[in-house]
Amino acid sequence: MPKKLLIVLAILFVTVITVSCVKINPGGGGSTNSSSSFTFIGGRTNSFSPPAYTNQYNTGVYWGVFEEGLQNNMPEINFLEAQAGKKLATVMWYIDWSTANGNFPASSCEALYSRGILPYITWETWDPFGNWDIKHQTILSGTWDSYLEKFGRDAGAWGKPVIIRWGHEMNMGSYPWCFNANGNSVQSYINAYRYVWEKVVQSGGSNIIWLWCPHHWDNIAGTVYTMTNAYPGDSYADWVGFDAYNWCDESDGNPWYSVSDTFGEAYRLMQIIAPDKPIIIGEMGTGSNPTAGIKAAWISNFFDSLNSQYSNVRAVVWFNTNKEKHWKYNNSADELAAFTNGLNRINVQTDGTNLAVYFSNFVRK
Repeated sequence: MPKKLLIVLAILFVTVITVSCVKINPGGGGSTNSSSSFTFIGGRTNSFSPPAYTNQYNTGVYWGVFEEGLQNNMPEINFLEAQAGKKLATVMWYIDWSTANGNFPASSCEALYSRGILPYITWETWDPFGNWDIKHQTILSGTWDSYLEKFGRDAGAWGKPVIIRWGHEMNMGSYPWCFNANGNSVQSYINAYRYVWEKVVQSGGSNIIWLWCPHHWDNIAGTVYTMTNAYPGDSYADWVGFDAYNWCDESDGNPWYSVSDTFGEAYRLMQIIAPDKPIIIGEMGTGSNPTAGIKAAWISNFFDSLNSQYSNVRAVVWFNTNKEKHWKYNNSADELAAFTNGLNRINVQTDGTNLAVYFSNFVRK
């Protein structure tokens, strides 16, 4: 890595200043000062004038992929990059809070970052080897403090930029950290998010880029259980995003959700929730359709829509695994061609270290 870039990253991510502690407010989306203090990443305060989207890294869209184990599979990364004709900017993977899998994965992060790929970790609050359903109140009671503090220390010791996505899809209803699970509420989610953030940052994790990322549709009944009510506040989210899937019925092609059906409402809400933040599509995909060429056309339309309708999206991560549906973009030759041609049309960006620099402009200063 060029020495000049290392110096820039060091300046952007190492500067830490002690300021007033943030007191959790009912309703979220804001903060007030209390008399106690702790260290904010980058010297965060309540005042923020967002930079104009004009710097040298604000052209095109950065792209990334999730595949099971990809963070440790350099041959598969080589294959995907050769297939697409483009270098990856970010790779996403999942870790939980178990003793076996929950430590900060410094070696995986280093392997990716040394290739110019920004590590992106979805940090899931469950322990499949012990306490599967970890309640918000359990986190807030301090039960997990030692774990969170160690995670922050280890992240800080590694010291390079890394995306952390905690509490994702909180409005979907299918995870133990969701609003409607384990006696949780919208407010307890906000409190827990801020608590996790504070413990990790206080312990040294000032190099972490925090991504707040709901599901694109509010799937829990009741007007209170919405993404618009769950935002933890600008001081706690460096970027915002959403997960979006075309959950088509692969057996008969119905319902088949268009690109605008899939992304339009969530994108509109992101402009309301955090108008000064750029957007990442945290994970996405489309199922297949019995009619030949329909999925390829959907992929092509998605990339065209990034230019014409979703211009504030700065990064896209494809869930490239056939799990509930045939989500992969490279299941067939026509789908792969639609994907690679789409990457070219959006002026795709491929350097994850540049993405880290761009991220840093929206860390609250």
